[in-house]
Amino acid sequence: MITVTTRANSTALTTVPAVKQMLGIEGTGEDAQIAVEIAAASAAIESYCHRVFARQAITELVKGYGGPYLMLGRAPVVRLGTILANSTDPITDARLENADAGLVYRKFNWDNTIQLGWTIGDTPLPGSEDPFYSIDYSAGYLLPGDDVEGEMTISVDGPTKQFRTTETFPRTLVSGDVLVAEGFAIAANNGRFTVATAAAQAITVVETTLATEAATEGLRFLRLCNLPADVELAAREAVRDVRLARRRDAAIASRTVGDLSISYRDPRALVGPAAPMTGGLPVDAALRLSPYVRAA
Repeated sequence: MITVTTRANSTALTTVPAVKQMLGIEGTGEDAQIAVEIAAASAAIESYCHRVFARQAITELVKGYGGPYLMLGRAPVVRLGTILANSTDPITDARLENADAGLVYRKFNWDNTIQLGWTIGDTPLPGSEDPFYSIDYSAGYLLPGDDVEGEMTISVDGPTKQFRTTETFPRTLVSGDVLVAEGFAIAANNGRFTVATAAAQAITVVETTLATEAATEGLRFLRLCNLPADVELAAREAVRDVRLARRRDAAIASRTVGDLSISYRDPRALVGPAAPMTGGLPVDAALRLSPYVRAA
């Protein structure tokens, strides 16, 4: 069981400007509709991949199987916090072994929490493991909507090594995240920086090169998104497919006009009669997402 303790700002896997740029759309008349389509495409991708991509802080109750590994329900894991056995007993000898797979390692094994039935002797009951371990952690990606853009809102404080904003930074930032700063007048304030700590309106970085710079006119950017580019591209492709599909009757498989004949492929199915369905996503997007599909 997973309890979300800090939610993501958004679950959208791409942005309205990115979709408009891809499709060559100008003006703002279609922005609201595109936002709806992005939300639908993002939900379809999460369903197809059996995972939540947006970073969240969560507490998960995990079953033990007697081996050295526990697999967490969310990945990639970016922060491993408190681990409790039986809700009260702290475990301090575990470490994150594989962030992308969500594997937590313990040298002396996790208890097997399977329940025992009774016949002549104690008999394990398959599938009856108790969620014995409570694990606090953060997992997922920072999404395109987590990038910070501002004019007259972002400043730099050199002595404290901080980027500051009068608005709000994502609440799910953790130590080790990387931000890319752009648009600052002082060259030392542009480039890649490693997050040391983060608060609602201040990000402290590891690097000591920052120079004090007040908020001023001109756009400044703090790029925080670390969502894999192919996942965002799949989201844009899914939106494009929805918009193109609206231009024709889905019941028509082919069309002939004079010497021109067009056959439409089913966008929901991979090539081949025995291929699996793609959950309503376009074929190219589904193939692009295959490395990110987790076991259901």
